[in-house]
Amino acid sequence: MKVKLKKVYYCEYCKNKKGLSAPAMSKHEKHCTGNPKRKCRMCENNKNGVNKEAIKEVKEAYKVLMSWKGKDGVGVDGILGTHTEEFETTIKKIAVSLECPACMLAVLRQSNIEVHWANYNYKEEVENYWANKNEEYLENDLY
Repeated sequence: MKVKLKKVYYCEYCKNKKGLSAPAMSKHEKHCTGNPKRKCRMCENNKNGVNKEAIKEVKEAYKVLMSWKGKDGVGVDGILGTHTEEFETTIKKIAVSLECPACMLAVLRQSNIEVHWANYNYKEEVENYWANKNEEYLENDLY
């Protein structure tokens, strides 16, 4: 029987990401959506890390979403009431302003909210992002 001991490297920002290569994990951490000082590989716009204002805005909207009182302080608007629509509108507004699905995912992850409430389809947004980028590239290349 052979027994080998190996070093396992874990991302400081993800809960489950691990690997056997220190350089690969270091590269992952640099771009990880859980890293507040991440460098985005998709849009390359955020050289200063994740948008802290967007995180703050998501947290505030989430706090309103999870409140049980209505706008007038009476009744129940909470989780399944009108707050849900307001929260989704806030998420959409932030996503449009960031223009990058990976940056938006980073904002959602770092807001420490239950992401399923955001109703944000990352996979679909990435497909749309690259379709638009490819279209722009083709338009600029042909003319």
